[in-house]
Amino acid sequence: GALTAVDAIDFDVGRGEAFGFLGPNGAGKTTAMRMIGCVSPPTAGTLRVLDMDPAVDGPRIRARIGVVPQQDTLDTELTVRENLVIYGRYFDLPRREAGRRADELLDFVQLTERRNDRVEPLSGGMKRRLTIARSLINEPSLLLLDEPTTGLDPQARHLLWDRLYRLKQRGVTLVLTTHYMDEAEQLCDRLVVMDKAQIVAEGSPRKLIEEHSSREVAELRFAPDVADSLDGQLDGLGERVEHLPDRLLIYASDGEAVAQAVHDRGLRPHGCLVIHRLYTLSLGGLVAGYAPVALYRSVRRGVPLHLRARLGFGAERLNRPTAWVHAVSVGETIAALPLIEGIRRLAPTLPPVVTTVTDTGAHVVSERLGDGASHRFFPLDFPGPVRRVVEAINPAFLVCMETEIWPNMYRTLAERRVPVMIANGRVSDRSFGRYRLVRPLLRAVLDHVTVFAMRSEEDAQRIIALGAAPERVFVSGNIKHEPLPEAGGVELWQRLLGLGREQRVWIAGSTHRGEEAAVLDAHAAARRDCPDLVLVLAPRHPERVAEVAALVTARGWPVARRSELPRERQPGAVIVLDTVGELAQLYGIADVVFVGGSLVAAGGHNMLEPAQRRKPVLFGPYTTNFREAAALLVESGGGILVRDGGALTAELTRLLADPVLRAKIGGLAHEAVAGRHGAVKATLDLVERFLLPAGAP
Repeated sequence: GALTAVDAIDFDVGRGEAFGFLGPNGAGKTTAMRMIGCVSPPTAGTLRVLDMDPAVDGPRIRARIGVVPQQDTLDTELTVRENLVIYGRYFDLPRREAGRRADELLDFVQLTERRNDRVEPLSGGMKRRLTIARSLINEPSLLLLDEPTTGLDPQARHLLWDRLYRLKQRGVTLVLTTHYMDEAEQLCDRLVVMDKAQIVAEGSPRKLIEEHSSREVAELRFAPDVADSLDGQLDGLGERVEHLPDRLLIYASDGEAVAQAVHDRGLRPHGCLVIHRLYTLSLGGLVAGYAPVALYRSVRRGVPLHLRARLGFGAERLNRPTAWVHAVSVGETIAALPLIEGIRRLAPTLPPVVTTVTDTGAHVVSERLGDGASHRFFPLDFPGPVRRVVEAINPAFLVCMETEIWPNMYRTLAERRVPVMIANGRVSDRSFGRYRLVRPLLRAVLDHVTVFAMRSEEDAQRIIALGAAPERVFVSGNIKHEPLPEAGGVELWQRLLGLGREQRVWIAGSTHRGEEAAVLDAHAAARRDCPDLVLVLAPRHPERVAEVAALVTARGWPVARRSELPRERQPGAVIVLDTVGELAQLYGIADVVFVGGSLVAAGGHNMLEPAQRRKPVLFGPYTTNFREAAALLVESGGGILVRDGGALTAELTRLLADPVLRAKIGGLAHEAVAGRHGAVKATLDLVERFLLPAGAP
């Protein structure tokens, strides 16, 4: 009998829009695409494509569209480039023009290196990219893609999505079919859901997710013999139950209520993954244990607790949505500054709110951003404080610097449909080992993160290994590689610190307990050949300033605190940096820089900041937190690894004695870092793509 493939569907697609058909096999998606492509004529109704009637203008329409079918139809006997050139000739392109376009498209789909290879041995992902390149050879106004990533592995899907997103940015109209909401969410401005030949829902991906998906999933694992006998016993526990080979997924608004209901019915799964209650109880124990330490630091060292703020009380409620950026302390806050400025340009109607954990981070926000952003302290990750702070901030999205994982915060934001980004993400050796112990629990938390912008391929692979969905993970580069703002002038800083124009200076930055002794030994040795040498000593933690000053005076040298300058400085005084946010700028006055946290097992600190100032950089062997940066500088010749205090003394003395060598090594350091710029732009592209609300200016 007659088959109705599509039944009275009604939709329109705007110029430059990415529009999708979502639905199961047999829903009518492909038939709709064939009609748009002037292959299958409609039996009733009205259809116009590019303001033309397919029944009359079919050839003209086909000349202006590109088609990516479900199955690749490449000529496997030809080379990659020949496939494009010959296809271009079908559109009457001159051979030279077809060749030019082919070369441009191969670069666009990242297949230039395979241009002269035959098609047959290419991977599935490469063939799919080549098919997309071929569909663009006629520079179409409309691109039709029928299930473009079906059968591809996650990495190939990821790369293909990136190419399609770039096409969308160029203004090409995209119409695609897919089985997957995550793919529709990545690519589509708007979509329709089809089932049994009809449109059953329409809207933006985010709107459809909010209206039709559950907030939580309870993951239950039973023994195989028990799982096979559960038919009917889980009815009514959630919106739907999905049976997988090794587990059951129950979709519901409250995963914990599902877990309790399963228990009440006498069922005993081996595992039930609803982790928030266990995490909250564990966190409560940790906070209770740390409370005496925090109280001691508050009383003896004057470190404020900000307890009301961390519990979410007293915060002014913001009436309009905001752009929320979270940075733990000074280093993360400084790294976030260009990102915050970029977000202000992308979304000027969303006032920035920056949260930090430390007072020093809060100081940087105040000093560097002023009225350009408001500051709050990040709450303790308990449900009540989190809820109060989120309600007060009213975020349109959250950008969390580096890999900060807060289960209750992310869960609360997910419930409110607020997207979350991990920016400049990294997973250190130590963190990776710890997180792997709780990987089954961590995966549910990572599911609440919309997109991961990781520093390196290694960091990306690690976060995927911990449970992040591969299609949400991108390598954006290290924001700390980005060019620094001007240091304010070497002469200005020399006057502020009371230094002579030709006076030699070396800086030991971000030092930890156990390193200052080696630094002071090196300084004493270097002064034998350079009596006017000045040391600027910057402890990593400001509360150690008095302790470090005492170490200096014990050597018989006077101390000048940065906060007390400019004033007359005693001869031979060591300058101890007791201010926040100035170290990166001060590197500009140095002849040699040592970056601390590396002669002791603290993981190292940012050695790229002095490299960007064209300074030769010394650091110790403990650089696990900055392994990529340390390797970059050592391999380029712009950084020198010193194994111990004796090596620090030797290298410092050698560099101070040879200005030509200092300039050469500093230049190599700068060149190495300059070749890695672009992380801020890549991260902002992901912000615009994944986080900004639809229609945001």
